[in-house]
Amino acid sequence: MELIINEYGAHIYPQNDAIGYINSACNDFSYKFYSGIYFLTGEIDCGAWSFAYSLLNEATIGGILYKNITLNGEAVDLEEIKKLSFHVGQFKIYKKRIFDDVLRKALEKSKSDYTVEELIEKFELDRSYLDLEMRVLNMRRWGCSSAIGLALNKKIFVFPWLSKYYFLSDVFFKVFRALSQEDVIVLVPCSEKIQIPAEEKFNVVRMNDLFKFDFEKIER
Repeated sequence: MELIINEYGAHIYPQNDAIGYINSACNDFSYKFYSGIYFLTGEIDCGAWSFAYSLLNEATIGGILYKNITLNGEAVDLEEIKKLSFHVGQFKIYKKRIFDDVLRKALEKSKSDYTVEELIEKFELDRSYLDLEMRVLNMRRWGCSSAIGLALNKKIFVFPWLSKYYFLSDVFFKVFRALSQEDVIVLVPCSEKIQIPAEEKFNVVRMNDLFKFDFEKIER
C-alpha cells in the first residue's frame, strides 16, 4: 500500500474518547507512506494529530487544503481516504454493546476472511473480553478496537496523540505488531519524548524536522 500526501494543510479539532480534544493545525505537510507503523512525533499541537485525525469521517474541520493525494499510484480525494480510515480507541459510539457483538457484526458487514477466534489470537486478546461492553474495556480498548477495524477491512488506522505515560503500556506494542503483519498504514501521533525501540520495524516521522527556519536570516 502506498499513500502520498502533497502539501497538506488542515485546521482541525482532534478528539478521542480517551483523552478529549484540542484545537490544532498542520501546514504544508508532504510525505510518502507505505504499509507499516508510523510514529508522528512532536508535541501535542505539532500538527501530527491534526493531520491524522483529518483523515477520519467524524473529523470536525475548520479547513482543509492539499495539492494532491495519491493512493497506490492513483489520484484520489480526501473522501476516498476517509472510507478506508478507522479511528482506533473509540468506545462511546457503541454505547452498551458487547465486544463480541460488535466484532461479529463488523465481520458480517465486510465479509472478511477473518474469524472472531483468529482476531482474538492475532491481537493477543483474552476471550473474556468478548463478554464485556465496549465502554468498560479501559486499556483493553486499543486491541479490541483495532481488531474491529481489521474486521471491517480498513486500511488506515488512526490513533490519537499518545503521551509518554500511555505509551509505556505493552498493550500498544501488541497492537502495532499485529497490524504490522497487514497491508495497512498505521498513524500514531505521539510525544517526541517517547523512546521507540530500534529493534522494531517502526517508521519515525519527526514533525519538527519538517518545519525548518533559518533564524539567522530573520530581520530583528
